[in-house]
Amino acid sequence: MNLKKIVNTYWRFLILLGMTILFALLFSYVLDFYLNDNVDKVYETTLNNFQKETETIFQQNSKNLTDLISIISNSDELVDAVNTEDTKYFDSRMTKLLEYNRVFVGGYNLDKKLIFYGKKRIRIIDFVPEKKFSELYINKHIRYYVKNDDGIFEVFGTILNASNDPTKEKAPLGYLFLVRILDQGYVDYIGNLTHSKTQLLTDDTNVPEISSKLIRTEINLKDSNSKVIAKLIFDRDFDLNFSLGIKNILIVLLLSIISVVFLGYLLNKWFFDPLKIVTSFLEIGDKNAINKLKKYGGEFRYISKLFQINIRQKEQLILSRNIAEENGELKSAFLANLSHEIRTPMNAIVGFSDLIRGQNISDAERDEYLTIINKSGHDLVSIIEDLIEMSKIDANQVAPKICEVDLDKCFKELQESIAITIPRNKKIELHIIPSKNHLTQLILTDEIKLKQVMLNLIGNAIKFTDFGSVSFGYEIDELEKNIKLTVKDSGKGIPKDDLQYIFDRFRTVDSNSTSKSSGLGLGLAISKAYVKLLGGSVIVDSVVGLGTVFMVTLPFEYAAPRSIVLLEIKNTVSVSVGNEIILIAEDNDVNFILLKKILTARNYTILRAKNGQEAVDMCKENQKINLVFMDIEMPVMDGIKAFENIKNLKPNLSIVAQTAHASIEDEERILSLGFDSYITKPLKKEKIFELLDALL
Repeated sequence: MNLKKIVNTYWRFLILLGMTILFALLFSYVLDFYLNDNVDKVYETTLNNFQKETETIFQQNSKNLTDLISIISNSDELVDAVNTEDTKYFDSRMTKLLEYNRVFVGGYNLDKKLIFYGKKRIRIIDFVPEKKFSELYINKHIRYYVKNDDGIFEVFGTILNASNDPTKEKAPLGYLFLVRILDQGYVDYIGNLTHSKTQLLTDDTNVPEISSKLIRTEINLKDSNSKVIAKLIFDRDFDLNFSLGIKNILIVLLLSIISVVFLGYLLNKWFFDPLKIVTSFLEIGDKNAINKLKKYGGEFRYISKLFQINIRQKEQLILSRNIAEENGELKSAFLANLSHEIRTPMNAIVGFSDLIRGQNISDAERDEYLTIINKSGHDLVSIIEDLIEMSKIDANQVAPKICEVDLDKCFKELQESIAITIPRNKKIELHIIPSKNHLTQLILTDEIKLKQVMLNLIGNAIKFTDFGSVSFGYEIDELEKNIKLTVKDSGKGIPKDDLQYIFDRFRTVDSNSTSKSSGLGLGLAISKAYVKLLGGSVIVDSVVGLGTVFMVTLPFEYAAPRSIVLLEIKNTVSVSVGNEIILIAEDNDVNFILLKKILTARNYTILRAKNGQEAVDMCKENQKINLVFMDIEMPVMDGIKAFENIKNLKPNLSIVAQTAHASIEDEERILSLGFDSYITKPLKKEKIFELLDALL
């Protein structure tokens, strides 16, 4: 029979505890026998240790003053004070220090004349025999005791020496003595240090008898002639009755049995029962075991919390795994859609470019193909800008730019700009919903981001509406200080189950959408991010077949009222006559050719610099240059450095930055450097001509 399988942990513990108690009883018996047999040895050992302890403490206490007198005696000022008999030095420097240590001081010159002895009733001269001066020549330090009518005194002596002679190797320059009275305070202090009852006796006849429950040691105090003049007696309690006895052993045995029974009960209640519950949870995952463990408190309550955390973590891991798998699928679909969305305009650009290169096409066909290429190029730029903006949002690189906004004017501009972009095949009416509480003053918000949110929402409504209407408007909640923006459409609507995914960037609600409603779906994600950035919220409601409503709520503040300033209106006529010289600083040949072709339409004289350094050199050499188009990123010297150098040479020369970085933040950064204007790639001919009319 295998006992390991039969005896569980509980019984193993009891067996171990019983064996421990038996061993303790046996040990007690052996110890009792041993102690009774070795009482004398124990007493002798204890007494020796007591003697060493008291001697060490006594000597260490005296050593403190020995160190003090050694430090004081290494002083040039003290030597000068003794030799010049300057008692004021002692009064100002020495008295308070030594009184703090409860000692008296005496300073002697080389003629053994007492220069200073303090203002106490004790005269140092009474404690220093003539021969002690000679002894100091040899030993450097001396210590002895003096007995008189005032009591017992401890005397410390040393030679005076200069500060550059710390080891006292040179001839003495005087003598210094410290005297400490061994009064009752000193005796009590030594007694506390040695944990004993201490007495200072000057007569052997007064030594009390020692009892059997005490150990005693004594220290002799000798005078200058090595004669014992007093003793320090140390008594410490020490019970030598080490016998345990049979009665005590039986009591220990009975208490041990009671302890075993009680301990077994407590172990079963506090330890083994909750361990069974823990085992139940670990084996079968019984969640009810967690609540049972909480009742036991202490560590088991903590274990129950760990089990709860473990369960939540497992559930979270399962949820995270499912989300990760779903996101992986969504990202794959997103990348596939991204590839499709990029290839679609690229197909039109490349395909129709090849057709234009053919010779057998009419002018009407050529115009149609160019229109398609132009639109496809703008579509491709829009896709890239959405991707860049989304990445900036993720990197927290987008911040609101609060300014004064005329909301009615803003909405009117939106209507005019969006209306001309509605495809001709869509029978859609775009109109503004009149506000019930019309704004009478400007508000503070980010106009650019507000417009972008509305553009995305309205553009999304137009995309999914083939006929009917798309309307937008605002209402002001004066009480809550909120603007409520609304975009409504009469399109095909969104299923209820898909509304929760409408703002997800990696998900398209209508997976079976045709090319008419294609796209990356980043517009709504960007809009939601902008709304959140402005401290607002956006919700959507939709009915399939009837249409969709987007509602945006934004906080706002009224702008401070401004006085109206009437400006004199002057007719401005462009002074550009086509004879101006324009320098294009551009390292890319294609970009240079495109800009040159646009500018030569007005007969401007065009110069080129392929890097920033060439642009600076050409502006130095040619004083007739009227304007510079400066690419920001160029080799040798970048556009910003070149701009700074040229402005130092020609502060009034107009310089226009051109770059592929098209965000609002990039535009603000470049204009803050001092550029006269800013154009982005791809270049727009109308924008360039408007800029030239303003600058030339």
